[in-house]
Amino acid sequence: MSRHTVFDAYDYADADRDEIMASLRDKSKDIDALNTAYNEIIQFLNEKVGYALSQTSDIIEELCLDEELREEYNGRFSVMSRLFDRVLPNPAALEYSEDYKTLAFIRESVAKMTRNPRFSNKDASKKVRAIIEEYLTVNGVDMEIAPISLLSDDFLKGGQSKKSDRAVSEEIKYAVREFININMPKDPELYARLSERLEQILEEFKNNWAELRKALEQLRRDIKAGRAKENTYGYDASHEMPFLGLLKTEFYGKKSFEELSDEQMGVLKNLTDDVLSRFKQETEAVNFWNNVALQQELRTNIIKLLISPEIKKQVPDIMKRRKDVAQKLMELGYQHFGRND
Repeated sequence: MSRHTVFDAYDYADADRDEIMASLRDKSKDIDALNTAYNEIIQFLNEKVGYALSQTSDIIEELCLDEELREEYNGRFSVMSRLFDRVLPNPAALEYSEDYKTLAFIRESVAKMTRNPRFSNKDASKKVRAIIEEYLTVNGVDMEIAPISLLSDDFLKGGQSKKSDRAVSEEIKYAVREFININMPKDPELYARLSERLEQILEEFKNNWAELRKALEQLRRDIKAGRAKENTYGYDASHEMPFLGLLKTEFYGKKSFEELSDEQMGVLKNLTDDVLSRFKQETEAVNFWNNVALQQELRTNIIKLLISPEIKKQVPDIMKRRKDVAQKLMELGYQHFGRND
């Protein structure tokens, strides 16, 4: 071996040694950081949330109730999770695995109850998922299964009797809000009323968990019934009544249908009939919702209906709002005459 080659070999050996030492130092720093992150999240639960890690049900309830605590928990868990992932498969990480599973269970439970995917553990690496997935599934919070629909007969089954009134109230609240937000475009008048009623219930029975639970369970039943209990004036409850409801709101605000005069109801129904007839006829055209010209023609025809003498007599400011109302009708029309579901 030449002298030059010998020196190269020593250089490589030194370089390898330095790299190994640097890696060990970095790993040691990660282990220290993981320990710090773990201690901080445990301290947060004890001091701010007010419960020990073993009191998982109480922690979940508190986090669902308090958005600031929920966000802080999510942030602290994310930091610990990244460090836990980096230290694995070092045995030092395994010392935290049992508590980490519990922390992950809390996070996934909050994700399910608040219906907020930001709190799901689906973003975990394969290494971490291998540790927590079975634990979560066995404990009833499978990451791959979506929360039960508000309208499902199974929504209030399975473990609800073991939950406190407060926990059930929070679960219904988040499910109702999600359902309203999803369905608002399909029937703005109905779901605006239901949203307002939800907020009234939450305010009226604040901190009275037993009564709040009863009121929210009744609201859920009413949402499930939809417009079935209401007078639909001969219109299809799902696909036609939303147009009457939208026009009532635009013309008369929060007045109920029962508060309107016969003349006002007559004007509303005639206009609704005309609008529905236009939508049913013109959206039959092939590719209507991809044809800007055809949509503009329908919008123009709706505006003409809105500014008729009969409407202007009932709604003096309709000229100023005609385009806005027409656009809302077009958006509602897409929900009922443009969607495939």
